[in-house]
Amino acid sequence: NILVCVGSTLFTALALYLSKDMPNIDVTRVIGQIITGIGFLGGGVIFKFSDKITGVTTASFIWIMSAIGCLIGCGFLTLSIVLTLGLLFTTIIFHFVERKINKVRINKLDE
Repeated sequence: NILVCVGSTLFTALALYLSKDMPNIDVTRVIGQIITGIGFLGGGVIFKFSDKITGVTTASFIWIMSAIGCLIGCGFLTLSIVLTLGLLFTTIIFHFVERKINKVRINKLDE
């Protein structure tokens, strides 16, 4: 996730830097290509095993980290920090909710 974020930051910052001297560079196209590339990368971590699909959360994390990297590259540091903290908070909350649900399921199976 860190590498995805840093890579997105670097490409975005580079596009912004180059667009100052070269007006033909369209920063939105660079960001669009980052989104496409990360979508392809995220699609590679989603697997289907019989009736279960895994990796969707990982793919989502890759995608959101790329978006945060683009925000950092554009200079939106405060928004990036707020989103990162919100993402961490949400992940922690849902981790505990998921553990609680799994405990209930296991207890029902044991009965």
